[in-house]
Amino acid sequence: MLSKKGQTIGIFLGLVIVMSIFVILSIFVTQEILKIVFLSLAILSFVVGFFLYWHHAYGPNKIRKMLRKIKPLLTEGTIDDLKQRYIEIYQEYMGLSAAEKKNFYTRVERLRETIEEFLRQRKRIEELLDHSGKGTIAEQKKKYEEIYIIYLKLPTAAKQKYYPHLVQWRERLEKGH
Repeated sequence: MLSKKGQTIGIFLGLVIVMSIFVILSIFVTQEILKIVFLSLAILSFVVGFFLYWHHAYGPNKIRKMLRKIKPLLTEGTIDDLKQRYIEIYQEYMGLSAAEKKNFYTRVERLRETIEEFLRQRKRIEELLDHSGKGTIAEQKKKYEEIYIIYLKLPTAAKQKYYPHLVQWRERLEKGH
């Protein structure tokens, strides 16, 4: 299966071929009305091709679309998925001109910071979970409260990963172990 870029290039090349055929047909036909029809179809093919390029392949439009798609993942997606999507956005961002980069810098930077914060939170939760049974009950309760505050800030998919561990830890604390 072709990637989106491959599909766009294929459609674009197909439209160029169709446009070329219409131009060639308009050259060889003798009736004026057919020449006008073929040239009109060639122009229409060009306009459709240009629109497809503008909509799918033009850098700023691609980044806008990618940023729109990643927004819901900030609350529902996995951290690894967010990281992968950010890398794709950043690669597209680096392909922009300096003037176009200015328009997206704050959004891309804010996204990076958010993902970095998720990664720090994940690391901190894993550290606290590794030390969940160590220390006095008071120390364990303090660690549990800290991990719970961090847990609430994570995306839904990441919460699902840590939920069983938190429940188990809470039950141990309630029993006094």
